Amino acid sequence: MTSYTQRSKLSCGPDALAFAAGTLNPLITQAEVDKAWGIDDIKKFGNIGDTPLNHFAALERLKLNHSLIGSADICNGKGVNGQTVILIHDVPNDPDVRSIFTDLAKVWRQNFNEHWIVLESILRIGEAGYIKFHIGDGSVRKMRFDQFHRVFNAGFVRCAYVVGRGSRSIGFWARMKLRIAIAYSNFSGKFY
Repeated sequence: MTSYTQRSKLSCGPDALAFAAGTLNPLITQAEVDKAWGIDDIKKFGNIGDTPLNHFAALERLKLNHSLIGSADICNGKGVNGQTVILIHDVPNDPDVRSIFTDLAKVWRQNFNEHWIVLESILRIGEAGYIKFHIGDGSVRKMRFDQFHRVFNAGFVRCAYVVGRGSRSIGFWARMKLRIAIAYSNFSGKFY
């Protein structure tokens, strides 16, 4: 499986979704995802337009099923390689995790200290293991399960979903929880 390269520092969400949707159905193009997202010019795309709700709205417009999953589900193999989109967060005071992202600045969403990635595969070794993921710079990286749990759970808004599974919309309570989390983040300035 090939990887993908983000078109700008801020386009990690739409680009990750386009990669996952294109893995599911090669006929889905980046232009279709941009249209579903409401992006006219990627150079004018900003942080505020890249929340989980934006992802779900674009998936609904593309008529693609999706299902929410957690970090334990991903490590237990319930994600689909190339079709699972995951929001990870910076953990600035954790040198064990920071060592993975030493050169992430070229793709990291600077204002929010979060980044959307796509699952490449899971490598299980007994109870331990690694998650391999597409990071948006054309490469595939890996991290241990314990590191993955830390970067997934570090943020106030936690989100991972599988494109092509589940229904075309998220439930009422999941949507309300996301709206409250996003409103809190926008109001307080606390993004992790």
